[in-house]
Amino acid sequence: MEKIKDKIEKLLRRTMDNGATESEAQNALVLARKLMLKYKINEKDITNNHNNVYQLELNYDFEIDNVWPRQLLTIFIKNCGIFNYVKTNGNKMKYILFGFKVDVDCVEVLFNCAYEYVLNQANENYNDFVELFGSEYAINNSIKDCYIQGFLSGLEYKYKEQNKSNKKFELMIIPNKKIKDEFEKFISNFNKVNITNDIKIKNESEMILKGFNDGKNFGTTPLNNGNLKLSTLN
Repeated sequence: MEKIKDKIEKLLRRTMDNGATESEAQNALVLARKLMLKYKINEKDITNNHNNVYQLELNYDFEIDNVWPRQLLTIFIKNCGIFNYVKTNGNKMKYILFGFKVDVDCVEVLFNCAYEYVLNQANENYNDFVELFGSEYAINNSIKDCYIQGFLSGLEYKYKEQNKSNKKFELMIIPNKKIKDEFEKFISNFNKVNITNDIKIKNESEMILKGFNDGKNFGTTPLNNGNLKLSTLN
C-alpha cells in the first residue's frame, strides 16, 4: 500500500509549477484520484496538504440563459464529494467550488475537458447534419441541443448505473463529513442557487443517442482533442 501512496504523491506533484505540461498535470491529477478510489485511500492519508479544505473560483463566466454548462458542472459537483456557491453579476454567474483540494482540482479538470469535448462534438455533428440534410432541418440549433442533452443524460446514467451495481465509479468520490460541516458553516448566511433542467429539444433521436453514448463513455475515451487521456485502471 505504501508503494501506491508514493505513486499517488508523485502524480499529485506532477504540476505545471514542477515542469509538467498542462495536459500532463491534468492527467496526473485524475489518475491520482482514480488510484485513491480504487485502493480506498483517503485525503488524510496523503501529505502535501491535499486534505485541506479549499476553495476555487472557476475561470468561466456562466450565463443564466445558457443552462447546459451549469447542468454539466452540477453533475460533477454532486458526484465528486464537493459543494459550491454562486456569485451573480447581471446575466453572468461565477461558481466557487468548496472541498478537499484534490477533489476540487479534479472537478475543474473534468468540467473543462467535458465542456470542450461536448462543444466540439455538438458542432461537428451539427455540421455533418447540415451537410446531409440542409440547414432548413436544423433550425434554432436544435441538433446541437439534442446532442448536448443526450451527453448530459449519458453522463448521469454512467454514475447511476455504477452506483446501483455497487461498483465504485472510476471518478466517483463519496462526500466527506468534514467538508459538509465546514461548507454548511461557511454558507450559513446566504442562499444556494437552484439549477434548472430546462433544455428544450426536438425529436432528433439519433443525435440524442450519439450524445448519450458519448456521455456514458466519458472518462474512458481521449478528451480535449486527444491531449488528455483518462485511461481506465485495471
